[in-house]
Amino acid sequence: MGSNLSQVFISNALTVLEGTQAQFGSLAGAAATDDVGVFRLGPVGGVVTAPAYTKTALYDASIAASAADTSAGTLLLQSPLWMVAAFQIVQRAVTGNVIASPIINSGDVKRISYTNHLTTVPEYTTVDIAAGTITGDELNLKIVVRTSPTDYQNFVEPGNAINDITGGGKTCPMAITNATNHKVFNITSMPADRLAEAAAADDEEGLYDDLLTKINAHAILGDLLSGTDNGAGGLKLETRFATVSIEMILTNVTDSTTTASHTVRVAFVAGTGNDWQVAADEKRCRSKQGHFNRMYLPTAIDTYVTNGHLYDKVVIEYAHNWPSSTGIAPAGDLNQAVIYYSNEGADPGTTGTNEFDVVFGYAGGTDAEFTW
Repeated sequence: MGSNLSQVFISNALTVLEGTQAQFGSLAGAAATDDVGVFRLGPVGGVVTAPAYTKTALYDASIAASAADTSAGTLLLQSPLWMVAAFQIVQRAVTGNVIASPIINSGDVKRISYTNHLTTVPEYTTVDIAAGTITGDELNLKIVVRTSPTDYQNFVEPGNAINDITGGGKTCPMAITNATNHKVFNITSMPADRLAEAAAADDEEGLYDDLLTKINAHAILGDLLSGTDNGAGGLKLETRFATVSIEMILTNVTDSTTTASHTVRVAFVAGTGNDWQVAADEKRCRSKQGHFNRMYLPTAIDTYVTNGHLYDKVVIEYAHNWPSSTGIAPAGDLNQAVIYYSNEGADPGTTGTNEFDVVFGYAGGTDAEFTW
């Protein structure tokens, strides 16, 4: 995450924790549906106030026009005015004590950003040929794996079904990796193969049926690709795993022709706040909860991300007083606390009343950033 101390907090509710200082550790009396909150400490607006969880704004990002001068209208601030002295981000733990950030002095905050959920779009290639062009011909589909997985989740827990961004629950086949060159697979389609398919046609529909049958039966490609036969619209082949890129080349072996337009690739869109991304962030930061063993042995640790949930994202970056210019690996100048929240799995920007946008001063559904 590019910072010295990175922590991730995950909420399945749009509402924030509330309560008094006595509830900080146990959260006794807090609503059972609330997972993450902001614990306010020190004076509020200069008035000494007892520490407590807050549902109100931490800062004011606008200045309204005064009664004496209404011409200017409301002034929006890039660097909002803080109304609290200090705060902590807190998450209710499944077991044990709460997970909490250090005490963050408002004057040390350098940046707060909000990113609305954006759905991941898998890379996909559409195989589409002209009708009546392959009768009696042998065809070959060459599938070239250009890049292997590079996201953290596929390395730390490659067998987790959350990695399949098409929702098929597959595990990325390790056989697609190659240290020296690109991995290549070939699927051959003969006229008899196409006629044996459900379409029973030695034409484009038979070709798509035949290719999909052979891909699904393949020990590696069946786990790598998710296919949809759209008939005359072509065969859509989605890549199941983030950052994996595939090139496909369809060749008419009989006619010795290869036409680029027969295979059209649409690039991968990572999006924001999708389950596989949140899982990677959560596991990458587990050491900050005192869990340093990536193999999850000898004891397990609670996981808060949920497969299939859609999350909005809030990032708080703040300075610390640790020395950053000494040591073999100097500390970063900023710490980072990330909050992911979902409306019981649904997109927070389209459902329910959101209390996080009140606390952090943005309009849900519209990306925002404040800097100091």
